Amino acid sequence: MPTRRSPPGPSPCVVNITSWLASIGGYATDSAVTYGYRTAKAALDMATRALAAELEPEGSATVAVNPGWMRTAMRGGEHADLAPEDSVAGIIAIADGLDLQGTGRFLDWDGAEHAY
Repeated sequence: MPTRRSPPGPSPCVVNITSWLASIGGYATDSAVTYGYRTAKAALDMATRALAAELEPEGSATVAVNPGWMRTAMRGGEHADLAPEDSVAGIIAIADGLDLQGTGRFLDWDGAEHAY
């Protein structure tokens, strides 16, 4: 990528929304049928790691974040553990607190480190 100049203010960051289903290190056998979704998110995770290495010298941090199992129409419905508002608040807190020491990591919405 060509060199970019960061605007004044907080350090820029990239937060990619991924899924725990993409984790190779934390592979879950209960969702083996979601091949397309899992591999697409695993590709995003790889892009996150590569982008983190590329943007770190420019002062930009990059992370992958699992938003959690939320009460949405997409999947969790009323049985899910997490309100979307709580997930969003956690992801914003991650972005606001992100620095270069955290670049390249895979985090849950609450900031806990997740296995790639």
